[in-house]
Formats: sequence, C-alpha cells, structure tokens
Amino acid sequence: MIPSAARSLRRRRFRLRPPAIVGCLGAIGASDLLLRRWEAPPLGIVALLDESAHACTGVVALGALGETFELPVLLAVLVGSVAIDLDHVPGMLGSDLLILPRATWTRPCTHSLPSLAAVTVAGLLVGGTARRPVLVAAAAHAVHYFRDITEPSRAGVPLLWPLSDRVYALGYGWYVAALLAFSALALGRRGKKIAAMSSA
Repeated sequence: MIPSAARSLRRRRFRLRPPAIVGCLGAIGASDLLLRRWEAPPLGIVALLDESAHACTGVVALGALGETFELPVLLAVLVGSVAIDLDHVPGMLGSDLLILPRATWTRPCTHSLPSLAAVTVAGLLVGGTARRPVLVAAAAHAVHYFRDITEPSRAGVPLLWPLSDRVYALGYGWYVAALLAFSALALGRRGKKIAAMSSA
C-alpha cells in the first residue's frame, strides 16, 4: 500500500500557479532588501533570508520552463538551489578547510564549476527515473551560482577554481533582469491560456 502511494505521489503533477511565482518574487525582494538594509544581522537570519531567496529563484526559473511538474522535479529544484551552501558549514564551525590561504574570495572553493560538473555528470550517468531530477538539480545549482555572482556585495564566485583564482561577479541588475525574464515567461504563458479559453 505504501509503495503504491509513494509511486502515485511521485507521478502526481503539481501546478506552479501565478500566485506562487509572484509570492516568490515578493520573498526574494523582501529578503534582499533586509540583507542590504540590516547592518550586521545574526548569521542565522542571513542564512534563512539568503537560502529562501535562492530557493525562490529556482522556483521562478522553473516556472519559465513550464506550468506543471512532478514532485521529484520540484524537490530537485529546491534541493539543488540551496545544497551547495552546505560548504559554508566548515567555515561556520571555525575551519578554513575550504578557504585557501591565498584566496581573495570569501566563498568556499567548492563554489566553482567542478562541483556543478560533478552533479551534471551524476545526472548523465544515473539511470531510470532519477536522471531527470538530478539534471534538474544541476540546473538549479547553476542558478544558485548566478544569484551569488550578482549579489550586491560583489563578493563573487571562484568559478574556474582550481585552474584560476579569479572571482567572477556581475551587477545586481543582471539578477533583476533575469528574474523579470523568467517571470514574464511564466506569467505570460498563463495569460495566453486564459486568453485562448476566453476566445474559445
């Protein structure tokens, strides 16, 4: 009974409705505003706000690709959007294990393309129903890097480590533009459906 219910839940398709997209945009805006205006917030608050914004960014990007998704895909987006930040944990515990002595950046060296490549290769190698969620998680991982690269702090990401110590950063406007583009695709698709139904 339980395996059957689990299979049914995995196959069930969930709809990303416009309120969910708009809600994610509002959460991102509120999180980023607080992070910019709040001087020296507690580390736990920073993590909560930033990871929430990362997860919401992944959902908005997913909404640009379609309207209904199976549960494993939705979970893969949420996990892929935040999991790489587990590499901050050693630093929070006082370890410089992932921060190289010569580094000019503040993020762990694992915030780089090799980590993304590892998840992508895993998705290509794994078989069966797991392949799609793992590849979706890899895509969400890439979206995570994009948000990090466009942070207002311009702390940047060492994308090409260990081949290069260069930190890559872009202006926050790139992030806003991407969110607007994703949202336009997600909401525009819904608008076209409503217009088609009205004219039928």
